[in-house]
Amino acid sequence: MQTNGTLFNEKWQELFDKYNIDYSVSNDGLLNDKTRRYPEVHTSEYMCSPAQLGVISPITIDHLIENYEHMKKEKYIESYTENWGFPAPGQTVQEVWGSEEDIDNAIDKYFEYIKYYIYDQDHPLINRDVLDFISGGLGFQPSTCIFTNCFASDMICINTEGNVFKCDEIDNPDFYLGHYTDFKTYDDIFKSPILSDHLAKKEKWKETYCKDCDCLGHCSQGCWARASRESNGEHPYSLMCRLSKRMLPKIYEELGDLTPAQFAKLNPYVQELLLKNLYIPASMKEEAIKKNGNNNTHTNASM
Repeated sequence: MQTNGTLFNEKWQELFDKYNIDYSVSNDGLLNDKTRRYPEVHTSEYMCSPAQLGVISPITIDHLIENYEHMKKEKYIESYTENWGFPAPGQTVQEVWGSEEDIDNAIDKYFEYIKYYIYDQDHPLINRDVLDFISGGLGFQPSTCIFTNCFASDMICINTEGNVFKCDEIDNPDFYLGHYTDFKTYDDIFKSPILSDHLAKKEKWKETYCKDCDCLGHCSQGCWARASRESNGEHPYSLMCRLSKRMLPKIYEELGDLTPAQFAKLNPYVQELLLKNLYIPASMKEEAIKKNGNNNTHTNASM
C-alpha cells in the first residue's frame, strides 16, 4: 500500500502487521510536482513514525547518492526507492527530461548510483528499483520492473469507488474494466475484451519495434500504460526503451563475471538477489568445478 503517511500511527501499523500488508510512504519533490496529474495538489512531506517504513521518492538525478545516504540515517526507514518521473497525461518525455543528450546523461548518472548501491555494505537500504534493474540486466526476470508484465499477470487495481483497472494508472480510462459488481468471479475480470485488445496490440510489437532488440528478453516490451499514454500503444514507451538499451548492458558488464572475492564485497541485498536466482558468474563456476570436480553449477545467460 502507498500512503503519504499523514494519518499513520501505531494503530495503523498494528493493523497492517496483523494482515501482513506492506506499506510505503511517499516523499514527493519538485520533479513529482512537474509531472503531477493534479497540479493543485502541492508537494507533501513524508512523516516517520515508530515503524519500519519504505519511502518512495521521485528521482533527483543530481543528488541520488546524497539522498540515499540521508535516508539511511533515518531510524525507521528500511527501504528507499526513486521513481523515474514519468510524464503525466499530455506531457512528453522531452518536457520532463529535456533533449536526448539530457536523457542519456541522466541515465549515466543513475547507473553510477546503481554501482554505488551494488557495493554498499554500510547498512544499506532495500532499493526495489535498483534491484529490479539488476534483475533485468542479468535476466532474472523478463522486465526491469516487477509490474511491467502486469497485463499478462493476475494483478488488478481497484479504486475507492470500486472501479476495476488492470493497471495502477487508475485515472486512465483506457484501463477501465468495469465495476467490481460487474464480475461474478475474479477470473471473469481477465476475460474482458478490453484487456484482450490491449494484449493483442502489445504483442504486435514483437514483430515490429522490438523484433531485433537485444533487450527484448529483459524488458518484456516495457510498460504498456506508459506506451498507451505516449502513443496510444502504437509503439513501446520511449524512455523505458532508452533506459533498457543504455543501462542493462552496463549492469551485465558490472556483474556478469565476478570472482568470489568480488562477490564478498557486494551489497548483501545484491548478494541475496544473485543467490536466490542461482546466479554463478563464470569465474566462480570454474573455481567450483576445480574444487568439487563436477559441472553441476551453471552460469546465467549473457545478453
